[in-house]
Amino acid sequence: MMSSLCFRFLVRSTICALFISNTIAVLASSISAQTPPSYKLPPRIVPDRFVSPDVTRTILNGATINHLMEGEVRSGVDFGEGRSENVTFNGTVELSNQLQQSITRNNVLIVEQRAEYLQLMTVLRKRELTLEQRRPYTMLGQHIQMSLTANCTFPETDPTRKCNYTPGLVIDRSSLDRAFLIPTRVRQTAKVGTMVSPETIAEMEKPGFQRGSSTEEVALDVLLINTGAYPGNQQTRSTRTDRQESLSYTPAALYSRVHQIVRANSREAAIARTIRGNGFVWDHQNLALNSALQLATEALPNVVPNLQGTDQAPNQNLNRNLLFAMNNARLPEGSLTLYHAGVGRAASPEKAPTDSLKLPKAFYSGVWIGLSPVVERSFSRSLGYELTSDRRILKQGGGEGGINDDIDFISVINNDRYSTNNLEDFYTQVYLSVFEHDADLVSRVRQVDRVRYSPHLSYVGNVTNADSVLRYYMGAILAESWNAYVGADFSRTTKTGWSYSFGGIGYLNPDYDYYSRLSAQLAKRVRLSDRASFSVGTRAVWAIDQDTRLQDIETTGQGSTIAVEARGSFLPFSIAFTRVFGDVLPNPIEGSSVIDMSLQVTPQVFLTGFVTLMDQKTSSNRYGVGLQWRLNNQATSPVLVFAWRNTLYDYGSDSFNRSIRVNNDTFSVGFRMGF
Repeated sequence: MMSSLCFRFLVRSTICALFISNTIAVLASSISAQTPPSYKLPPRIVPDRFVSPDVTRTILNGATINHLMEGEVRSGVDFGEGRSENVTFNGTVELSNQLQQSITRNNVLIVEQRAEYLQLMTVLRKRELTLEQRRPYTMLGQHIQMSLTANCTFPETDPTRKCNYTPGLVIDRSSLDRAFLIPTRVRQTAKVGTMVSPETIAEMEKPGFQRGSSTEEVALDVLLINTGAYPGNQQTRSTRTDRQESLSYTPAALYSRVHQIVRANSREAAIARTIRGNGFVWDHQNLALNSALQLATEALPNVVPNLQGTDQAPNQNLNRNLLFAMNNARLPEGSLTLYHAGVGRAASPEKAPTDSLKLPKAFYSGVWIGLSPVVERSFSRSLGYELTSDRRILKQGGGEGGINDDIDFISVINNDRYSTNNLEDFYTQVYLSVFEHDADLVSRVRQVDRVRYSPHLSYVGNVTNADSVLRYYMGAILAESWNAYVGADFSRTTKTGWSYSFGGIGYLNPDYDYYSRLSAQLAKRVRLSDRASFSVGTRAVWAIDQDTRLQDIETTGQGSTIAVEARGSFLPFSIAFTRVFGDVLPNPIEGSSVIDMSLQVTPQVFLTGFVTLMDQKTSSNRYGVGLQWRLNNQATSPVLVFAWRNTLYDYGSDSFNRSIRVNNDTFSVGFRMGF
């Protein structure tokens, strides 16, 4: 235990030290830019069209923007059987944008951008899944009522009085267990040998079963609603299953400022970008901490690239690898940016190359600070019977009487036998009924996933070539359980059509969502003609330490997968086949086989569809179609999106070996537009 704690402390300390040192290295470049440069060509505002959108292309909280875009809007609604109707929205609006260009006296070209954006969006706050199964049963029950009184024979009793020879026991019907209708409390109203008053005797000798008088109950009255059950009832033999999924979204707003500087001399170019975000996501648990983090990022500097001047004129052939490197940084998925500062550097080509593979590699390193979603899962379950019919009497009988009636009754209490053959002036009541109910054995499972946005610090870097990218990163999510990580990945595409990638990430405190894993991919693409190609490949992900526990329940993880894929593209039609193999690695996605198809009907209309041939998962998207309709040929024109999918949920078999399945249809209608 002590060694584990020491190891974790060492890893945390190492990551903290590396993060701090790399952060200092990234931000140190801004220190050298405190002295304003002297200009050969003073800063002047340049028209937007004079600068390529590649120079200012930025990924901002999931939206890809550049200085030629004034904004974009994406909205949609999802609805269907067994799920809530949800409207989502994501809009980005440019508030201001200014480009300046200058040349210093030591021949450094400077292009500077300052822009402001407002983003309004909906983010997931809670997902609630409820599964209810009703299995039909026939429940059996009994009602036992009896008493025996006679002249007293017990020590210290008056032989001229009447005594009780059965215990006075009454089931407290208000104490029935709500789940299985079993008594949890029995009232003892009298003991064996209790002397009974004449008023009580007179009451009990009335026709029909009587417990005794209102002030003295001495009979045994036991009602057992559930003495056993068997599958099926008179109403149905089918198990009914109801699955309900509810998603709750909350609005978020972010005001972001982008400051980007590109510097180029005769030999190389450097680029620095600083993004500051101020926003609000309602999260009462982390509201104070997240607000404090936003205030703290305001004290961090704008990063400025440090580039020495030369005697020669600046080279304006900007290396495209440098621009790609800025956006190749690994940003946490689904997160919101509060501060992102990074610097890239690359040698500039002497002239525009005809072969992009001859471009020098570009280097980038940066710091990202933001808010990342952390899911807190809770789980509850219940099991019990619910009666669905009135009581049906199967058998009933009984009677009562005394010494002048033909009655024979024996009461055995603690091995003591009391018989009407040996008692004087007795009176007995014996009534018994056997009955049944229709009932449902109802099981309910409820899982609630609550999304919290927690502070997240990360150092990111990459080396970008025209045909390959090496990324490396480290960081920590400052949630309730502090989760540090470190990782790297490499991808490459060759001229001969081969592409491959591999990578890995390790977490200090892995959970269901953030866990250590290794991944690899290999594919080969063969070009058949200008409009036809074929590719085949394989991919694998190994979830090393995914935590699949949910409270005291072991759930099925879905982190590991091994798959093979084949795709044929014969424009305007393409078709793909994917085969996923389950049960090979720990925490696997179950095996499946899926065919995907797409068809470009017109330049504005694009159709997609899929069919699942086989799926071993408990939930399977069996088939579906999609439609994208661009209203005109412009890049920013409105696009309408329609989608439908059919999902089958398989919950095994019932007592009669019948499949328990739920079949739901889900529809999506969306809209997106740039301007």
